[in-house]
Amino acid sequence: MKPACLQLSALLCLTAAQPGGAQSLAEQVISARPSPVPLLQAPVSATVLGIGDLDRFGINTTQEIALRSPALTAYSHEGPLQLRGLGAVIDRPGVAPAIAVFSDGIYLGDSAGIDSASFFDLERVEIIRGPGGVRSGYNALGGAINLYSAQPTATWQSKVLAELGSDDYRALQGLIRGPITDQFSMSVAGSAGQQPHREGHRYTPGDDGSRDTQYLRGAFTYHWTNLWYSTLQLVHSDSDDNELDSASLVNEIALGGQRLKHTASWYQRESTDRSEADAQTLTWYSDFAGRFNFDNGLSWYQSDEQSAEIPDPRITASSAWGSATWSLTDRIGISAGLRYTNEEKESEHDREDDYLDWHLGLDYSWRGQLFYAAANTGHGDPGARVAAHSPIEPDSLTALELGHKGQYLNGRLHTATAVYYYDLEDLDDLRAGSGHAVGVEAQWHWIWNQHLNIGGSWGHSNGALPAPRNQLALSASGQWRWGWVSMEAVLEYLYREAYCARQDLCAGSLTQWDGSLTASYGLWRMTAYAENISDADSGRDVWLAAPHTMAGAVSVNAPRSLGIRVTYQLW
Repeated sequence: MKPACLQLSALLCLTAAQPGGAQSLAEQVISARPSPVPLLQAPVSATVLGIGDLDRFGINTTQEIALRSPALTAYSHEGPLQLRGLGAVIDRPGVAPAIAVFSDGIYLGDSAGIDSASFFDLERVEIIRGPGGVRSGYNALGGAINLYSAQPTATWQSKVLAELGSDDYRALQGLIRGPITDQFSMSVAGSAGQQPHREGHRYTPGDDGSRDTQYLRGAFTYHWTNLWYSTLQLVHSDSDDNELDSASLVNEIALGGQRLKHTASWYQRESTDRSEADAQTLTWYSDFAGRFNFDNGLSWYQSDEQSAEIPDPRITASSAWGSATWSLTDRIGISAGLRYTNEEKESEHDREDDYLDWHLGLDYSWRGQLFYAAANTGHGDPGARVAAHSPIEPDSLTALELGHKGQYLNGRLHTATAVYYYDLEDLDDLRAGSGHAVGVEAQWHWIWNQHLNIGGSWGHSNGALPAPRNQLALSASGQWRWGWVSMEAVLEYLYREAYCARQDLCAGSLTQWDGSLTASYGLWRMTAYAENISDADSGRDVWLAAPHTMAGAVSVNAPRSLGIRVTYQLW
């Protein structure tokens, strides 16, 4: 680990050890079940970035999310994601993805093209690590990414943002939502931005570094009765050569203490390849208010692609799943689940596969702390293979996880730790045909006093899967009053160790300091920021062609970026 990283860690530990008084941390929630639950009570390893985190750290891309979430890596600003070393590095037509991506509860398939959507109107991002097919109903060998945008509300709210940055970067974004009638409400968001070419720097190998984006989303909710609502959502986005159109319809009915929910979705993505997908999901679940709760469902998904590598590949998958939780006592709970999937692939090598995923879990609560143990299996494609024309069958994985979550100092300190073990015997990966993967993840957030907040995350793996052995994010933010103005200063240190995402594609280490200063008055907020403060002009590619060049790749950051962001928020 870099010496500067160790020095900053020691500094934060010494500072945090000082006495002080402050209010408790705000409680975060996660949709680990059909009904959101407090993050500290969810027996899963997960990172949740709320709207405050997205604004505070200026997160606009999946790469920026990955740097702040342990065990999550991003190949490019519009490319797939990997969790704990599982997931595609490039698009793989005709392959069930290892990372399940959901937008407002709608299944999108793989993570390619997430950045075609705007991060401006996101209210929460959830990264759930570990096999989760039983929880989601879809293949989630590595985990799941859940994106939640600003939905219609019962009161009128609006938000406008304008941003200018280095190299003529500019963005203009707006959101308005509220009730049209007592039963009908809407939410409309739009944005446009431009990131011109920076000399010597490329977002992905082969492009010229420029990036233009346009985005428009409309969501409309109608409450037929107090027990039944429908939501229609339409999205269009265009980012360079990546264009996405999607539509979804959600109907949910309350049946006493139970819920019946149906979702139908369609999307079409135009990129280097063209893909189109349809999904239908029917879920029946309880409201998770009693000692026994359940979540059952049926899903159908079909994806068609036009690829230069594989002619007209198609995936059709049907699944049925059921899971239940029992609170045996006020402290002890158990969970179990099962998912059956039939998957058909049509390409050069047609296949049909049937498989089962299962989950077993045990959790124990004591004095504001949660201890949990879980065993899971998962299916999907790890993404490291390069033989596009070979017959592809689903890979299977058995995972064990032990975790602890706690809150201390009257709720001012929150911690979460997880240790995982993956049996790789049945994982057909170029680097992991046998053996095991082991890793540890830790996250913490501390309110030292009413002026200072400290947070961070750390992920470590044994290198059996193509993921960084170490990944670290540290942040400190200070708040104070300056006359009538509320001020906030943020400093971040981000580090990711060099690693090979594939045998022929490696990344050098990444070290980055980010900082910002925000002034808020009334409905207005102005932020001046600097990304990668220490490196004025890196000018080197992040991705290298071969492992033997990694020794000299010690600094591969993007050039330093300066900017100012002005927000008007009627909230």
